[in-house]
Amino acid sequence: MRLRAVAELDNGQTDKALADVRLILYLAGSIHHEPIEESFEVQTALVDQAVQPVWEGLARRQWSADQLAALEQDLAGIDAAKGYDYAMRAGLAFNLGTIEYLRTARMANSLTDWNDKIMWLPTLGYRLSPSGWFYLNERATALLFEAALPTAAEAEQQVISPAIYERVRHAEGLARRPHPIPDSLWLAFVPPLALEAMHCARVQAGVDLARTACALERYRQARGSYPEKLDGLAPQFIESLPHDIINGQPLHYRRTDAGKFVLYSVGWDGKDDGGVPEAGKLFLEVNPKGDWVWQYPGE
Repeated sequence: MRLRAVAELDNGQTDKALADVRLILYLAGSIHHEPIEESFEVQTALVDQAVQPVWEGLARRQWSADQLAALEQDLAGIDAAKGYDYAMRAGLAFNLGTIEYLRTARMANSLTDWNDKIMWLPTLGYRLSPSGWFYLNERATALLFEAALPTAAEAEQQVISPAIYERVRHAEGLARRPHPIPDSLWLAFVPPLALEAMHCARVQAGVDLARTACALERYRQARGSYPEKLDGLAPQFIESLPHDIINGQPLHYRRTDAGKFVLYSVGWDGKDDGGVPEAGKLFLEVNPKGDWVWQYPGE
């Protein structure tokens, strides 16, 4: 998690920033029921954008107690783990439905070249392929999405585990094995599910860190300093403390000598690196090292 500071805002701009953040979160929440995988991607992208101005206002200590309470309540409505499960099931239904449509329709003009002329050989192969080949591609697709779904234990803990990456990689290896029957062709159209899981976990971690940071700032405003432990925040400053989306354990927290704090999730590698941040948001890297850290300039 990489957060950056910007120029200081006056009170009027802070009120507008609060309204903008709440509007972004409202828009993100307005599409969470859409059974389309892309809608979930848009939702998480919006939420990710909303966290940045929250951090900026906290870094400058410009949010009032009432504003912090409002932000925390809005952020508490974000449940990326539930949304991820819903999006994976929607993606599975869409992909299986598409393959089944291709199997039954067998469109004569399904494949064309750049001049919009029918590519007769591949089209003929597609139209004459046994239905069983389509069923096998449905099976391979279903196994891949099943591997990307949280297990019953993970769902109960409300975590997005890095174990998803290993399960997806194993399922892909089995599906893409050399085989005379083209039973995994459709996997080329399936999005990188391991990356989607990591992005979802990172976004939810950002939300949980922001909620906790809002409660910490409210505590500081009321008591003059940050608490020694996060346990001192609930229930007065936050109804209940969020857990680490990676493993279900408490978020890591410590006060610094500068009178501030460091707050973090263990990150996608699942290891506590003592608050050392990731090298960066490398979206093509499925196994990054480092923690997802919430800290302010000078710490």
